[in-house]
Amino acid sequence: MPQFLAFILSTGAINAIYGNIAASLLLILFYPAIKGSKMAIGGVYGMPLWLLFSFGFTYVIFGAFTLQGIEFYMLSPLLAYLSGWTIGSVNRNHLESSTRSFVMFIIAGYSVHAALNLSINVGRARWDLIDFFSESGRAATGSGSINTLAFSLIAYFLVVEKKKNIKLIGIFFFSISLVYAFVLGSRTQFLIMGVVAVVVIVVYFHEQYTWAWLPRFIVCATGITIACISIYQKNLWGIQDAIESSNLFARNLESLAQQQADSYRMTSVLRGLLLTFEYPFGGLEQTNYYHNMWLDAGRVAGLIPFLLLLSYSLISVFHIIRIFCNKSAPVSFRYMLLCLYIGVLANFFVEPVLEGIIDFFLMFCRINGLVDCYYYMNLGMSSDVKTCVEENYANR
Repeated sequence: MPQFLAFILSTGAINAIYGNIAASLLLILFYPAIKGSKMAIGGVYGMPLWLLFSFGFTYVIFGAFTLQGIEFYMLSPLLAYLSGWTIGSVNRNHLESSTRSFVMFIIAGYSVHAALNLSINVGRARWDLIDFFSESGRAATGSGSINTLAFSLIAYFLVVEKKKNIKLIGIFFFSISLVYAFVLGSRTQFLIMGVVAVVVIVVYFHEQYTWAWLPRFIVCATGITIACISIYQKNLWGIQDAIESSNLFARNLESLAQQQADSYRMTSVLRGLLLTFEYPFGGLEQTNYYHNMWLDAGRVAGLIPFLLLLSYSLISVFHIIRIFCNKSAPVSFRYMLLCLYIGVLANFFVEPVLEGIIDFFLMFCRINGLVDCYYYMNLGMSSDVKTCVEENYANR
């Protein structure tokens, strides 16, 4: 049930907000009963839930005081997080495998969405792209979030994952996203892929083999690079023609426009930080995006929501670091989460997420609820609280 709902939501086939609310309520109210357990949200521990609630509440009060604002920024994120926690609580005895399965179904849904969008956008200019389900335009950077998970996890699939079926499925999903990325012409996903790949490859090989792996890795990477260049130059399988006719290649030829876009992205972060303190109660909805989730929250609703959302994100990072450093957890589980969080948070850093791709933020809240459940059940509780929780579940 959770995997199916995650798949449907990530395909974009149903409304991001009302679909999320309905799916979250189904999981919270009925999934525990289906699995023979009581409602699981009574056992929610820790600060993230309250930070997320406080962020949504203050964001609505100061910047989006409408019924839609309540649905978008207070109710939906909270329910998404609680539904993730519910999934974790119900599957607490095999939480690592449940989390990996859940993430794979989300990637599968995004890949279907990417394939459907690709089917109706081949040959269209970058500014003329439409979404398969809404049949309306959407910024390339926003549509690129569909590719973020596949791009973030490709290094994991190639290097860390040992199960051949999961590895091949992951590469297949990435291939769809890669083709769609060339149609979109967005460079963000390639930057995310590069950052995640460098971190994962260095950390993984150092953890597994110390530094003895480095010479062999350099030789292999050089060989692969030379092979790719040769294939491109010889136009094998028409790869050169396909790349040079893509929107991504055309955009890279627009050197002046590209330089201006890059300059704006770099200066907007500093400008957004200064204006957040200059306008502590927000009210700058009509100002251009800062292209940063946290700063754009401050642009709309001020300093308090900015700090609350930032605190929520930093605690999430702390939890992932602690989970990753827990060597008793399966290697595949640790590295999948590391790749996913680096990629998603990097996407948050360069996009106006709350106003442009709220469905992407809700996806993160749901996964974060699931991961936080794992954290508090395994690493974050005192022994007395953990004993109480275990006894509570044993009596169900």
